[in-house]
Amino acid sequence: MPEKEELILVHRYLSGQMEDLEKQRFEHRMVHEPALALLKDETAVLWVASAQYTAPQFDSRKGYELFQRNLRRRNTGRRVWIASVAAAILLIVVAGGLYFLNINRPTYTDLIASTPVEQTLPDGSRLELHQGAHIRIPDSFGKSKRRLEIVTGDVFFDIAPDVKRPFIITHPWAEVKVVGTEFMISIDTVAHNYLVLVTEGKVTFTPNLSKKEIAVSAGSGWKFNAVTRIIEPIRKIDENALSWQTGVLTFIDRPVNKVISDLETHYKIKIELVDSSAEDCLFTAPLPYRDVPVTVILDAVSTAFGMTLKAVTPQHYILSDGMCSVGNE
Repeated sequence: MPEKEELILVHRYLSGQMEDLEKQRFEHRMVHEPALALLKDETAVLWVASAQYTAPQFDSRKGYELFQRNLRRRNTGRRVWIASVAAAILLIVVAGGLYFLNINRPTYTDLIASTPVEQTLPDGSRLELHQGAHIRIPDSFGKSKRRLEIVTGDVFFDIAPDVKRPFIITHPWAEVKVVGTEFMISIDTVAHNYLVLVTEGKVTFTPNLSKKEIAVSAGSGWKFNAVTRIIEPIRKIDENALSWQTGVLTFIDRPVNKVISDLETHYKIKIELVDSSAEDCLFTAPLPYRDVPVTVILDAVSTAFGMTLKAVTPQHYILSDGMCSVGNE
C-alpha cells in the first residue's frame, strides 16, 4: 500500500498545486522510482473515470444516520465492514477532489534524441540535442512564458532575444535564465553533474537550494555536482567541449586518456584502454578532425603509440598495449 505522503504528493501533482520546482523534483523522482510513476498513472486513470461521473445530491445528516443504523445491525465482521466503507468514502472524496482540482493542468511534449537532432521553437529559438538528450516542452510554450525542462543529456541553445520574456531552462538541480545568447547545458544523471558553458552573450545560473544567481559570460561556464553540492567555475571552455555540436575535434598535445574521453563524448561510444602505458602520452593531430568516422581517429592514435585496436561493436572499442614514443616522453 502506498505511503500517505506519496498519495498526497500525487494528488498535489495531478491537481496542479505544485510550484515549478516541487513539480520538477517530483517528476525527477518518478523517473527513478517506477512504483511512484505507476501510482501516479493509476491515480490519473481514476481521475479520468471520475470526470464521467455526476455526483448526486448528498444529505450528509441523513447519510450519517443511515451509517449509524447499519452499523448497529452488524455485529460480525464489524472491523472489515468499517474499513471497506471508509475506503469507499476515501476513494470517492479523492476522485472528486482530483477531478475538480484538475483545472488547466499543463501538458508537455517530450523530445528524446535517439540521434543528434535540431529543433526550432515557436519563438524562433534553436536547439540542438546530442544523442541521448531528453527535454520537455510545455504545449503552451511561448504564449506567455518561454520555459522548458531539460531532463538529461547535452543540449545546445541558440535563444531568440526577448527582453520581456526571458528564456528559462529548468531541472531539479539548477535553473538557467537568458534573454538571448548561445550556450550549452550538459546533464550527467549518472555522475550527478550539471554543466553550463556559454559561447556567446551571458546567462544566469542558479543551483538548486540556492537563491544566488551566478552570472556566466561568454567563453566560461560553471559545473555543479548535485551530490557533493560543489560549484566550480570554468574559466575557459575546453576546445572539444562542444565538438558534438560544431563537428570539429582538435588535438594539440592532448593526453591519450583525454583524447579517449573526448571521443566517447563526441561519438557516444565506449573506449577501453587496457594494459597500456600510453595513458598520459601526448597526441597531436596535424589538422582538426571534422565529421570523420571515429575509426579514423582511433587508427591514428593506435598507430602513433604502437597500440592494438579492437572493435567489439560499432559503439565499443578496446585500445591495448602501446607506449609513448621518444618524442612524446
